[in-house]
Amino acid sequence: MESPVPMLPGTRANGRVAINGQLRDVRAIVRRVAPDVAHRRYQVAVEWGQPLAEADTLLTADHVPPRRESTRSVVDRRRAARVTPPSPSEIQWPTWSTIELIDISTTGVLFAAPVAMTAGETGQLRMRLGDRAFTADVVVRRGNSTGPKAGSYRAGAEFTSLDEPSRLTLDDFLGGQRE
Repeated sequence: MESPVPMLPGTRANGRVAINGQLRDVRAIVRRVAPDVAHRRYQVAVEWGQPLAEADTLLTADHVPPRRESTRSVVDRRRAARVTPPSPSEIQWPTWSTIELIDISTTGVLFAAPVAMTAGETGQLRMRLGDRAFTADVVVRRGNSTGPKAGSYRAGAEFTSLDEPSRLTLDDFLGGQRE
């Protein structure tokens, strides 16, 4: 898979694989990581922590394994066949980070995070406002390489999805301070 951030070999990760629009929860172990300097990404090889029994039929339905043309015998040490998944396919690896809330309004937030974020990145913000839970889907609109403290990065994000209980929590929290 391709990743915008490096991952350490041996890291165990929980996530979801999306194949033909169908999601499957998966566990994986990072086995190898190679930088793709030209594209500022990383090629990450993972081993599934359990078989993808439900997804196996999706992966292999129209798959015909390529023929190997070789004069010498090749030993394949893989425990399962490798196939190219159909498009569109992706792996969603949720990552968690504690942020410092700097400012909040009815349309978005300004925060400091321990990792740099770039415009266009999406995520979910979960926190408590007063004594009530608040959850919102966000998209980063701007990111800076400096924050209020050394080693932090400022980012401004816009709310893209806000359920009714969270909208009411935000309204109550902001009181008369509206943008």
